Amino acid sequence: MDLDWLDTRELLYCIGGFIGLLVALIFAAELLAGLGVPSSRSGVVEQGIERSPDIFLAVLPVSMLLVGPAEELLFRNVIQKSLYATFSQPSAVVLSSVLYAAIYLPAYATVSFPAALGGLALAFVLSLVLAYTYAQTDNLLVPTVIHGGFNAFQYAVLYVAVTREVGVV
Repeated sequence: MDLDWLDTRELLYCIGGFIGLLVALIFAAELLAGLGVPSSRSGVVEQGIERSPDIFLAVLPVSMLLVGPAEELLFRNVIQKSLYATFSQPSAVVLSSVLYAAIYLPAYATVSFPAALGGLALAFVLSLVLAYTYAQTDNLLVPTVIHGGFNAFQYAVLYVAVTREVGVV
């Protein structure tokens, strides 16, 4: 397993990767909205908005400490690394990102085709950032920190947005 403490260079990749994910998310959301592609939300987001924003606080640590790291272990340290044996590093980055996006197909089974395509494209682009940081550092901790931190950030922002909207905070 390619896991080591972060050095200064890798810490900069973590910061850059996190900012890259934010920029990619904002850009993709604006692009899709501009193209008239409807957005779709996950079941957790729907429940947090419709039932209780406290759901966001409950899934935040789980997403940060379990989901992000597990996905990175599988898609970077197993799949992407295995693809290096057959493909160039850039090709392995793209292919692992395609496979990452594909795991979200069931989540979009009940939404319109344009919304599903937009969501899958977004997952692909976000995965490219994570795959690139792993390819550049060969340290699984880099994409894991970025992914976990980004997930936590999204749920924290959702919590604040929803609670302010309904007047809870």
